[in-house]
Amino acid sequence: MTRRSDPLSVAVVLRAFSVLRQHLKQPEIGNIDSYVQSYIEACPGASGSAFSAAVDHYLRTTERAYWPLPGTLAKLCREAESALAEADPSLAAYHAWSRSPWASPDVTGEKSAPCPICGACWVWQPWYRSDGTLTPPILTIRHDRPPHLSANVRYSDAPGMTDWRPISLSPEST
Repeated sequence: MTRRSDPLSVAVVLRAFSVLRQHLKQPEIGNIDSYVQSYIEACPGASGSAFSAAVDHYLRTTERAYWPLPGTLAKLCREAESALAEADPSLAAYHAWSRSPWASPDVTGEKSAPCPICGACWVWQPWYRSDGTLTPPILTIRHDRPPHLSANVRYSDAPGMTDWRPISLSPEST
């Protein structure tokens, strides 16, 4: 089974460039690292599979006389991500939830609808910092990793403050 949530990396972009070079003349490049990085930055959050599918689609189109610009591949990459999500119902459900976690009618103002993969909810919660001071409430979530791994759906625990403790722990109890 191909992992659809593989991250877009320098290796994936370079592999795609080698496929493109078989069919098109690559433009003159000054710094290959910054050139590759411009393609990665144009496709934030895209998977390597979607980027490869975007390159394949570009090569099948009739407008393939020129090397694709980062924006062109970014547009095709978004279309490929949608197609990959439709092929995998759990990934499609997760993407729909991540775009609008408060859209469900059973949602209160304090927490979001549960993640369709692991059941975690976004909540507004104050936290104690490691120095013992309390933050204003921040939006946070803690996904359960094993269900995401078994469903092959990547996730983010943004803002990802790993050195903070939940408010239920008082500074004296630690």
